[in-house]
Amino acid sequence: MKRYAARHGCRPLVFTLALFGAAHCGTALGEKEGLPAVATSPSGKLWIEASDRDDKSEEWVVSAADSKLRARLGESRDAQPGSFVFSPDDRWIAATYHLGSGMASAELFRQMEGVKFAPAHDKGTIGQSLWQFYDRSTGRKGATDASREDETRGIVDFIAWSPDGARALYAVRAGERGGEGVYHWGAYYNVRGGRWEVSEYLRDYNKRAGRRWSGQFEDDPAYELVSAESVDALPAEAVMQGRLDAVDRELNGAYQKYRDGLPEKSRPSLREGQRQWLAERDHGAKAFGRFGPRDEAARREMQYRTDAEREKLKELRRKLESGE
Repeated sequence: MKRYAARHGCRPLVFTLALFGAAHCGTALGEKEGLPAVATSPSGKLWIEASDRDDKSEEWVVSAADSKLRARLGESRDAQPGSFVFSPDDRWIAATYHLGSGMASAELFRQMEGVKFAPAHDKGTIGQSLWQFYDRSTGRKGATDASREDETRGIVDFIAWSPDGARALYAVRAGERGGEGVYHWGAYYNVRGGRWEVSEYLRDYNKRAGRRWSGQFEDDPAYELVSAESVDALPAEAVMQGRLDAVDRELNGAYQKYRDGLPEKSRPSLREGQRQWLAERDHGAKAFGRFGPRDEAARREMQYRTDAEREKLKELRRKLESGE
């Protein structure tokens, strides 16, 4: 694959783009109490509402038990799209904010009490902290001339929570078109220890961050960061297989519905896109499974496939809802 199609857009997934087009930046889930609900916690006990007034954006964490219990999430900001993902235990919220062309920041909020969440860092944002960690880890100052004190140097993507909720996976990308750059250099923020980490898996993946920017994939099949590695042991193989089977059934059903709605002449290209996606999914799963405890290799592959198929399913449902 020569280049990533969405290098300067929202969070990209090569396999999603190959089959269904550009990835969806938002997580809109409908409306509650008249305001858009942009995220719901895994337990269903909390949701996030968003409002845009006077060119300012605000988000509120709301209790599902009593919608009068609410607290603002972070500060008001210039109206720009935001994306929010709760941790598996509802106690953390990973937020990313679009700042402009080729610029996006990130923040991480921890639960203080009930609906009240506060930034995980007292000084600066989690995005600024990640760029500083990147500088220390690589011995270089990103791929732009912007100051490390601001967030205009590139894009910070939130990728995923680990299944145990102990790690938040982020990745940075920045550079010049046709020049030097870095594409998806990843790192974990360990919420238990309050520190950045790079695993063996990420060290291997990060070696090719420059090549990913320039699109040099002839001898290195492309795959995306999709899954975050747990600190705790993964569940039993039967549990992991059950999760994969459930998502696989949903995805197959949605795919058939999408295919049936296409003109006959468009179906061959859809099948080719599916073939490419499956190859990239399996390549990514094998790479994810190679690292970590040997007795978890099969379960790690299942985790990657499950996460990849969930992302695919989200994108496909958006396509079906919008009629694209």
